[in-house]
Amino acid sequence: MTERNENIHEVSASEILEIIDGQSDDVKQEVVSRVSMFSGPIPPPHLLKEYDGVVENGAERIMQMAESEVNHRHTEERRNNKASIILAVAGVYLSYIFVIGLGAVTVYFYLLANRSKVC
Repeated sequence: MTERNENIHEVSASEILEIIDGQSDDVKQEVVSRVSMFSGPIPPPHLLKEYDGVVENGAERIMQMAESEVNHRHTEERRNNKASIILAVAGVYLSYIFVIGLGAVTVYFYLLANRSKVC
């Protein structure tokens, strides 16, 4: 039941709907299950070859774009990770300073309240 890529040709969604409109549910399911898609910056190899026929060095340009995108994403992830670490460490230090300051204020007011009783 496998067909070779040479037998595949592109049709629009409206053409597919016209073709399968009068067909049984089994045929409709077969048509739907054979629709192929891809996600990501790199198309499947059989489509990638066709880009060379449309644009000069199209496949090479797509691969360079994908590599550039990966490098950019890795750079951004490293930058975000470093920023998260810096924020976490800064939060620890600031909370430490806050607790020390709060303790100092508490001791100050305790001594201020007890000084009046002693004198």
